[in-house]
Amino acid sequence: MSFLSDLSPGEAAYIENTPPSGSKSRLIELGIVGGTKVECIADAPFGGASAYLIRGAVVALRHSDAREILVQRIPHASRMALGVGRARLRRWD
Repeated sequence: MSFLSDLSPGEAAYIENTPPSGSKSRLIELGIVGGTKVECIADAPFGGASAYLIRGAVVALRHSDAREILVQRIPHASRMALGVGRARLRRWD
């Protein structure tokens, strides 16, 4: 297991657990709940924020928020079967 903030652009995972803090209701509203597939599609330099594809929407999360979300990574072969990790990869500059 790892944290959402550990994903690099192109990597995908399933959300295992969200933080028990006050931001949990905001995360639920964004669709960040257990069992949801999430893909990192971009990250900002210096760890400011990252963009994730969640349920068809792009959501930007601060690194500090993503560091509290526990995920189970999807192996590379499984990601390709799911159509994850195609030419959408980029880095914010």
